[in-house]
Amino acid sequence: MLSRSARRFTPVAAVSLLLASVGIALSVAPAGATDSLSVDCTTPPAETIYWSPVGGALDVTTTNCDTYEIFDPSVGPVASGAAVGTLSVTTGFSLTLSVGGSPVFALTTRPLYPGTVPSGQLLVTQDAPLPIDAPQMDVGAPDGGGSEHALGGIDGCNLQSGGPVANHVYSTITMEITAAGEYTFRGVATDPISSYLSSLGASNPISDPFLALYSTFDPTTPDEGVIGCNDDLNDLFGYSNTEMAEQLSGGRVMEGHLPYFTTNLEPGQYTLVLTLWEEVSSTQWETIGPGSVTFEMWGPADSICIVGTTCGTEPTPVSEPDPVVPSYTG
Repeated sequence: MLSRSARRFTPVAAVSLLLASVGIALSVAPAGATDSLSVDCTTPPAETIYWSPVGGALDVTTTNCDTYEIFDPSVGPVASGAAVGTLSVTTGFSLTLSVGGSPVFALTTRPLYPGTVPSGQLLVTQDAPLPIDAPQMDVGAPDGGGSEHALGGIDGCNLQSGGPVANHVYSTITMEITAAGEYTFRGVATDPISSYLSSLGASNPISDPFLALYSTFDPTTPDEGVIGCNDDLNDLFGYSNTEMAEQLSGGRVMEGHLPYFTTNLEPGQYTLVLTLWEEVSSTQWETIGPGSVTFEMWGPADSICIVGTTCGTEPTPVSEPDPVVPSYTG
């Protein structure tokens, strides 16, 4: 996993400027296929992130390149030499091409898993904003002498805490559940774009979001009323590579730092809380925010309304976010 300490915020304006000026080069490989890419080192494409199926590979045909290095993030460089002909880069590895001893092109391959389909039906697709003037809640001291505090003592509900209290900005959405059953909450996108999906490797103000569901929510006692929460898909389903993603219907790439949790609920009113794994106060957030997370909620049919919007009105039609279907540039 990308170390928690390595995650840093970049103001929204800076992220937007960088992405506009440099561009994002992403690709998704066909399922079950070895895909290919041609690179001319005299006019190389932008630094590229390439998503391919687990166990897959990318064949890179080189022209006018001197040397190459293939890098395994878990052990370091694993192969290098003269960049002649076609190089095969296994999913999860990276490739650097150089001319005259200087790198001119870098490519990262990341494992893309088939999208997990939650039980029930897709009930809600909605943006959860974390506005520039978001309030803060103060969570407790780290557990067991570590650097995280588990909300409600629930494993997987860990938030960064430097102790004795930790400031975390938050926002809330109140909902009415009308049927008992299993419900899944998951983030499917961030605005600005996630750092995992950026060829720049840059962070953004909402790169590590956290969702929690409460029976009752009081920001002065955030350990009370917690039903379920999570901040990392890559901690679930046995995924071993933390720079991973799932590909949902329509082509959207849902990267591993987005939250995902499932819980059983009875009819009643609940509060969904969006915050960040990072310890960020409301004062700090005024200089680095805002941001938002597009989340989905799955469960029994016709079983939810959002207080203040769909409750007492005709249900709002639900649709997937605009698909993110990456392609090469350059």
